[in-house]
Amino acid sequence: MTLKHATRRRLTRAERIEDTKQRILAAAIEVVGRLGYSGSSVALITQQAMVAQGTFYNYFESRQDLLDQLLPHLGGKLLEFIRERLVDITDNFERERVGFIAFFEFVRKYPSFYRIFHEAEIFAPAGYESHMANMARGYMRALSRSLREGQISGYSERELELITFILLAARDFVGKRYTQGPDGIAVPPEWVIEAYMKFLSSGLMRQPFTPPTAPRPVEAVRAGAEPASLTHEVIGERAVVARATLGPEDCARTGTLLAQIGEYAATLAVDAAGSGRRLESSSLSVVRRIEPGSLVVEAHGSVGSGVRTTASLVFTQRGEVVAYSTIGFDGGN
Repeated sequence: MTLKHATRRRLTRAERIEDTKQRILAAAIEVVGRLGYSGSSVALITQQAMVAQGTFYNYFESRQDLLDQLLPHLGGKLLEFIRERLVDITDNFERERVGFIAFFEFVRKYPSFYRIFHEAEIFAPAGYESHMANMARGYMRALSRSLREGQISGYSERELELITFILLAARDFVGKRYTQGPDGIAVPPEWVIEAYMKFLSSGLMRQPFTPPTAPRPVEAVRAGAEPASLTHEVIGERAVVARATLGPEDCARTGTLLAQIGEYAATLAVDAAGSGRRLESSSLSVVRRIEPGSLVVEAHGSVGSGVRTTASLVFTQRGEVVAYSTIGFDGGN
């Protein structure tokens, strides 16, 4: 009987170089996670990686260079880990739930992450800034896509950046409170995950927010009355896209005009005219100057508690958000 032994393919020079660098980074994750940045030396890291100290400087200019690369390297692994779990999931709300859980699964796999992350701001600030930029960039892309697809509404692009950092901070603090125990790091309990998703889905106050400086609408459009030169199309259940062409004279009365157009689109989105509902509240925030030309309004209605119905609207010109509005309806038969 003849035994055939499998022969391992010899690595190319480029592959050997990359393999050595990855071994050093993996060793640094272990050492820094155990001893912290201040307690980690090149000698300890190379010993863990089983490479000569002289070899270390073929890959990193200094100990600080390695430390600055460490968190972005680990963050890249985190993003890839989450991406693998989001394959074929198209619903953005479900993507957030799966991504939220995947974050803690990754930290359970790499328990060094928390210490490396939290100490980086002091001992490796360049790496910390790079990591946060990488994490925020991916989150911003996802939220912007959700805004375009109508799964979230009522926010400007500038506000999406703030929401991104709120969500990133939530993962960190939820992890500190609900995942660390005597047996190590675990995924948060199911009730924590459900409460987090409930908060994202419904918000905390469950009522439209009126910014203190937001201009109040001066005129109201009677339910069912259509402003001149305004067309609309239904794009889904309780969703409408309305378009208007503004002239120079229209732009001189921006607040009033947007309130009129917004209330008209909102009544279509929630079918207020047909259900006997009445306008209860309206808020409008203008974030960019309104120019003559085409204005697009996307309105999404949702049913709240009792008979209350709310519509969230986003106004855009040339693909940029220029204003947003929240309009509430109450009453009804």
